[in-house]
Amino acid sequence: MLVHVTVAREVENGVPGPIESWWISETSLNNIKMKVQPPRRAAAEAAPGKATMRIVYATKNRIQVTEDPLGLVLDTLEYGLSDVLAPEIDARLAPGGKGFHLENVFTIWRAEEPDDLPSKYWADPPFDTSRDEVWAIARDTWRGGSIYELIEGGELRGLLEDAKKHYAAIRSGRTAQAFPLGATMAARRYGIAERARGLPEGRFHRGFDVTNPNGPTILVTLGGKQARSLDELARELELAVPGVGNLRYVGPLDDAPAGVELDALAEEEPLGRPSVGSSATSRPFDLATTAGLGIALAAIVKGAHEAGLFLLGLRPELVYLDVRAKRTLITGVLPRHDRFLQTVNPPAPMAPWPAIYMAPEILLDQAKPTDRADVFSLCAILTRWATGEPPFAGDFDEQAAAMRRGERRAWTGPDELAAIVAQGLDPTPGRRPPLADVVAVLEPFAPKWSTDEDDEDDEPDE
Repeated sequence: MLVHVTVAREVENGVPGPIESWWISETSLNNIKMKVQPPRRAAAEAAPGKATMRIVYATKNRIQVTEDPLGLVLDTLEYGLSDVLAPEIDARLAPGGKGFHLENVFTIWRAEEPDDLPSKYWADPPFDTSRDEVWAIARDTWRGGSIYELIEGGELRGLLEDAKKHYAAIRSGRTAQAFPLGATMAARRYGIAERARGLPEGRFHRGFDVTNPNGPTILVTLGGKQARSLDELARELELAVPGVGNLRYVGPLDDAPAGVELDALAEEEPLGRPSVGSSATSRPFDLATTAGLGIALAAIVKGAHEAGLFLLGLRPELVYLDVRAKRTLITGVLPRHDRFLQTVNPPAPMAPWPAIYMAPEILLDQAKPTDRADVFSLCAILTRWATGEPPFAGDFDEQAAAMRRGERRAWTGPDELAAIVAQGLDPTPGRRPPLADVVAVLEPFAPKWSTDEDDEDDEPDE
């Protein structure tokens, strides 16, 4: 199989040379990758005057980039050639272009002055910004902090042109593996740009609003076709409550492949990172942090109840935190995912989640929602934060059965919270405590933050 490659070189004194492009066999490409090994660092950080070499090639339904250990050049090409950005990507990455930004996810910008470079390069800049056309790439990580890469403009545009050719071939015979990257919804208002890092693969993707590409990141959940009326479901999931990420869309994709029937849920993703990862266990929080976060989450729940609404789908993986040196804050929650999947046809399991946090009467559709359903979810989340484990053990069916019987894992968290959590996880809604009682137990242990503390003094805890 022939592979189209692009090589960008620099000649003496760091002056960029021409972009070279040709077709070679896949075998030759593999030989090049094995025998021509530039330094094991980002090509943009190579010593001045040394040749840099990146190659774009396709493997089945995705493009790949050599000498891109952090994947940032690949991210640039994939985002830039999504259906949303592709029409204007040439202008955005032109010498005078403004790049693009996906909030809380990814940024590429032209570094025209030394101070435009990421701070890690200030002491020893690998490029002369007064002479070279330098682009800086940054990707936020869900654990906090960012990773960076630099690339010369001519090389970037050469790689972009090659990527276009590969994408044209891929999309002409697009398969389920490439889909849904680049897909859109709501009459092309929202586009899917990437699989959601930090959340279970397969179900979640991140995208953005075409009309406001620098606005909030859009988290997209994909499921089968809804058995319910989409208008009715959208009204139920609206949940216009402070602290709950805004609902953007519920409905079909614009351009699903033939034979693929999916509905999508699109929400504004809060800033920060999920309170726990997608694995079944995590390091527990201390008592003060657990209590403080529990009170903050209870305040969001209280706001919903005062508006006559029930959240019903809270889970710690979709509670977002801003972790700072002095305090940990909840930036928002997304309680719609489980409820969205409950009504798809054919039914979808709660997987890819490893644990259940939804009250049993809601999970099994045995009773009308009450405020005690959210108390159950709050106490289940407190269990995960305080112990590092969900309250019930086993697979989905085993957890559901244990919930109905009230058989929880042995409590390993702070003794101060054991009794209220046990009451809150009672399988009978009427025996659970009211929300105010849970807050009253948490308050003595929560940090007493000063109301006049200057947030600007808090540095992110990376």
